[in-house]
Amino acid sequence: MGLGNYASSGDQSLTDAVNWLRDLLLGSIGTMIAVLAIAGIGLLMLSGRLPIRRGVTAILGCFILFSAGTIAGGLINQWEPMTNTVVVAPEAPAYTATIPTPAPYDPFEGAAVPVRPQRDILQ
Repeated sequence: MGLGNYASSGDQSLTDAVNWLRDLLLGSIGTMIAVLAIAGIGLLMLSGRLPIRRGVTAILGCFILFSAGTIAGGLINQWEPMTNTVVVAPEAPAYTATIPTPAPYDPFEGAAVPVRPQRDILQ
């Protein structure tokens, strides 16, 4: 038996433990704890027991914690050189529909009030 087997199994178990802890903190349990913490921070800020600046800092920390993977992926993709990228112009449509011009609109056309003949007042 060599020490190599013990070292690799120890590394694997440490990796598994860290992955379990990450899944626990970023999963549904971590989300529930963060929601309760933000609700408590909001109540403390509303009652004046916690300064607004400290509360906003804590809420921003929760935001950064839960979106760290997305932020890191965006930063890595930003500095990654763009290789094998081909920009293709969109094709022109095969048929272009013509839009008919509208007829002049008269809102009073065909009104329900009949036209009466004019009578002379002096008669």
